[in-house]
Amino acid sequence: MGRPDKAARAAIARRRADAIDLHLAGVDWVTVGRKLAADPTVNSDRIAYPQGYGIERYTKGLEPPDDKQLIHAACKDVRLALKERTTDLAQKVEELRAVDNLRLTACSSSPTGRLSRTATFRPSTARCASSNAAPA
Repeated sequence: MGRPDKAARAAIARRRADAIDLHLAGVDWVTVGRKLAADPTVNSDRIAYPQGYGIERYTKGLEPPDDKQLIHAACKDVRLALKERTTDLAQKVEELRAVDNLRLTACSSSPTGRLSRTATFRPSTARCASSNAAPA
């Protein structure tokens, strides 16, 4: 199976978010798996969940996944979603670190070439302020 198209990726992301929401709400793994199953015969709502668990089997007309397979799929989905979010968060933290370093470098540089330990960056005014300056 190749890489899913944009619509399928969006549906998978929605499924993963739903799995996380259900699990956070205290729903057990079997119920999460059944609620997000592609095959209406095992889906607890009796509807086909878009890009749900077992979608490949459902489209080929094969037997739906059993409870053990649904549990495995739901756990894997949540694990992958958390891993992706952790990766996204790590990238955002690195970006924030770089921006803060630039701000600190801009605020702390002085004509003498020494770093000023009293300079702070005020995002509301988007300028540096020294502790010697009058309060804003």
